[in-house]
Amino acid sequence: RPTRSLTHTQHADGSVGATYNHTMMMAFWNNRFWVSYSGSPSEGPEAPVPVYLCSSVDGRDWSKADLLFPAPKIGS
Repeated sequence: RPTRSLTHTQHADGSVGATYNHTMMMAFWNNRFWVSYSGSPSEGPEAPVPVYLCSSVDGRDWSKADLLFPAPKIGS
């Protein structure tokens, strides 16, 4: 479920989430709430960070987050 700051979130694939979640975007489409956010191990959103997506039909019970975009590899 979408949370601003959490130490042990779990994603749909079973992986453990980041300590801090940032840059949340919410939309309501097709009778469902959608939230995307980036996860970071530290307080500030430092690149590279992965982006996740979760959804809810009522805004209270949320799906586990799916990885939408993995953290890009930067550098050589």
